[in-house]
Amino acid sequence: MTRTPATRQRYAGLPLLVLTLAVLLIVSGTGCLHGPDRDEKQIPREERYIDAMLGFSVIHPLTWERIKTPVAVPEFSDRSISWRIPAENSPGTMLVRVYPAPAGPDALQKLLAQILEGKTVAAGAEIAAYQHAVGAALTTTIHDQQSSERLFAIKGTHNAYLLSFSAAPELLEKKSALFERIAESLRELQQAPPRERLDRQ
Repeated sequence: MTRTPATRQRYAGLPLLVLTLAVLLIVSGTGCLHGPDRDEKQIPREERYIDAMLGFSVIHPLTWERIKTPVAVPEFSDRSISWRIPAENSPGTMLVRVYPAPAGPDALQKLLAQILEGKTVAAGAEIAAYQHAVGAALTTTIHDQQSSERLFAIKGTHNAYLLSFSAAPELLEKKSALFERIAESLRELQQAPPRERLDRQ
């Protein structure tokens, strides 16, 4: 078939068109035309805190600041670690406290009841079982007019752990799912401190 000048002009741009289409297909297949990966935006900005002395690890958001409290303060002794939960109006507090592991089937309930005795707003607080990877666990929430507190008591092989989230009622409700996920992230280290060390504190 003899191509006239008009025919040659009609097909002259085909190689460039085919090449352009091929490049577009390759680029779209590799995702280069997409915007920022959505998964990158959803990566939680958290870190796992590991305390070899107290024998546990737990995750927390990077924006939460460790509170350095003197050991002389009774409720924040050297077997407790706390963080400040940022909030616009009234910041909250996360506390992890370590106890010697109680013995007996009702020991964890008694330990939590003993902790609640020192809290004036704990009367009638409902204690419920809570599933946890470390072992038996209980949870309860107490309220007053200005603040609320969600507590988790967890019994490990070596120790018992109390996680407490104290905040304004609206913040506690808003962050409820996050607080539960943090509590569920607590893990007991294999080489936990001996019971005798905790008994002396």
